[in-house]
Amino acid sequence: MKRLITILFVAILSPVAAAEDAWTLTTADLKSESVAVKAFDGDKGLTVTPLAGGADRTVAVDRFVDLARPVAAIKPVGAYDLHLVGGDHINGDPAGMKGESIVWKTAAAGDVAVPLTRIAGIGKAGARFLAERRRDDLVVFTNGDTARGTLMDLTPEQIVVKTDAGNTPVPFASLSRVALASTVQPSGKNLKPTFRIQVDDGSVLSATTAKIADGKLEATIGGAARSIDLARVAGIEQVNGPVAFLSTRQPSANVYTPFLGSDQRFVARMNSDFEGGPIRFRDRVYPRAIAAHSYSKITWPLDGSYSAFRTRYALDPKASGGNGGDVTVRIKLDDKVVHEKTGVRPGQLFDPVIVDLGSAKELTLEVDYGAMIDSNDRLNWLEPALLKFKPE
Repeated sequence: MKRLITILFVAILSPVAAAEDAWTLTTADLKSESVAVKAFDGDKGLTVTPLAGGADRTVAVDRFVDLARPVAAIKPVGAYDLHLVGGDHINGDPAGMKGESIVWKTAAAGDVAVPLTRIAGIGKAGARFLAERRRDDLVVFTNGDTARGTLMDLTPEQIVVKTDAGNTPVPFASLSRVALASTVQPSGKNLKPTFRIQVDDGSVLSATTAKIADGKLEATIGGAARSIDLARVAGIEQVNGPVAFLSTRQPSANVYTPFLGSDQRFVARMNSDFEGGPIRFRDRVYPRAIAAHSYSKITWPLDGSYSAFRTRYALDPKASGGNGGDVTVRIKLDDKVVHEKTGVRPGQLFDPVIVDLGSAKELTLEVDYGAMIDSNDRLNWLEPALLKFKPE
């Protein structure tokens, strides 16, 4: 009994066994394991201790995809969310404009400058925001009225929009949301890796450098050095690294065609289901996924940076209730079908599909009508990713 108590005491004190030190590491082969992080430097890589046992090892930066762990969620303190291209958001409050960036006041990292090219819009904290491709900026007032124009200025109290009537100040108190015009996102082989940092209020911050030191995440965010308590960090993902998840990249086309009518409620959504919640299958949450409805066609440009594409898919169990839904799934390269599955029905998680990209210039994901016309035809693309290293 004395020996058992001693073992339990040591286990409780062991930093490797502590829940707050346990991270899920994903590497370039898309394999995941539970680890304790001994050192992390975004320029060099990381050193981890496998929690399943084994010696410490170093993971090179070109093999690192992400680190994630559950943290106790806190209630967002900001009144607004800054919505980013790709579906992420930053909770906080407007602080002003600096050149071609909006300065956003955050609880985790202070005032952060976010380039306008990365911003999809501004909305009330926690409110659903549907990003759509548009040619001009759209202002939606709390009474339902709208105005179109160009965002010229922003202060903590108001925005200024240039319309046909001239520059019009609009107080934040009268705003429901602001949706910014779509912009072309940078792409190409010369893009440098950056880091996507998720904190405990659900916000996602973009950093050009990241390093763990003395219980802090030291990062360069918005061009300035920031220090974030590590206890608040839920995830660190490398962007433009060995894996690029399609749900974080802007498609060149996102088309939804209902079987009847012109309803556009089911345009494909990135990293959330059509109700704004997480995408799940059975007991697992997929933070990197795309919700689509028949008929949908989503296309991304390819630039030769990646050698393969990998995805899984399944019908959304919430929509079908296990009794409906029937779709045909297709993956195309340059409009040539390289994978097709008919009769996709509820309840089945299909095996991973891996496709060589070769010299293709475009990748397209399609969800087509099946035997049920378009009834309950909600399909989730799970972890659709471009890969620099093709897995075995």
